[in-house]
Amino acid sequence: VVVLDLSHSPEPRHVLSRHSLPITDLHCGHMGAQARVATSSLDQTVKVWELSSGELLLSVLFDMEIMSVTFDPSEYFLFCGGRDGTIFQVSLCSQ
Repeated sequence: VVVLDLSHSPEPRHVLSRHSLPITDLHCGHMGAQARVATSSLDQTVKVWELSSGELLLSVLFDMEIMSVTFDPSEYFLFCGGRDGTIFQVSLCSQ
């Protein structure tokens, strides 16, 4: 039995606040405690965060607003969808 205490709301574990404009998409990887989270934003960036610590690992700047983001199943690549339908592929294993 789970009892929900409505008298207080839970505190956020992390606040991903390094975007300057609203976040448009968020994707969480499948690596459990080692998972990474990717966020896309109207500020033309995609940021990759470490889920356990909330630390920013990578920030990629594009020349257009990014509306969606996802990892490939092995999490070697990040795929980012631009406002005009362009799909960008970013390698997470090389510079």
